Amino acid sequence: MTTRLWQTYFRRVDPLLKRFSLIGRGPLWRRDALPWLSKFEEAHETVLAEFQRYLRNGMSMPDKEDLDPGRTSQYGTDRWELLHLLVYGERMPNVAEHFPETVKLAESIAPGMCSIMFSRLPPERKHIPRHRDAENGTLRMHLGLVVPAEGACYIDVGDGRAHWRKGEAFVMDATYEHGVTKEAEAERIVLIVDFYRPVPAWVAWLTHRLYRRHGGKIAKRVLHASYAKRAQQQALVQ
Repeated sequence: MTTRLWQTYFRRVDPLLKRFSLIGRGPLWRRDALPWLSKFEEAHETVLAEFQRYLRNGMSMPDKEDLDPGRTSQYGTDRWELLHLLVYGERMPNVAEHFPETVKLAESIAPGMCSIMFSRLPPERKHIPRHRDAENGTLRMHLGLVVPAEGACYIDVGDGRAHWRKGEAFVMDATYEHGVTKEAEAERIVLIVDFYRPVPAWVAWLTHRLYRRHGGKIAKRVLHASYAKRAQQQALVQ
């Protein structure tokens, strides 16, 4: 199945996923709907410690444009840093091994976990324009790790709004239009985990099976090459 056909298929199936969702349509959920979120909240200091150790060891986070050149204009031009540990089930080279506890945590308590990444908004980045992600049958967890102490810091998703707070988690449906506001002159760092939307088994058969086979083939290839290139450049510097 080509990428275009795969995207068309999920666009048609998405209303079915929302209709039969075992946790409702969303677009936002807290731990009252997904109790396993509390496990992430309890472990947020461990996750943050691994992230800080990664940076102290001389590593850096790439800008979104560096990872996928020429294809990120809809997210704005200011720097927005992402660090992928897993993408559609594939570990990124020379990254995931620096985060054993984070990966272990996500794999053990996030049902149907697919992808893991860190997202950092530098002090100067104040907004991410409203946009929507492609339908693929997954939902997205955010865990606040570093959140400005002053000024509003939130994401609008559909007709809902979620404020990031250190040590608190929520889940969003990224197929709804969403955008970010960060008023403070300080950075914001969150852990993001994508996972399959909980649905009855017969609906999952229509979506999860195809997602595993076809999901993110291009994204995996592009990001794998980007991280492999970064690893080579860092090795030369060292």
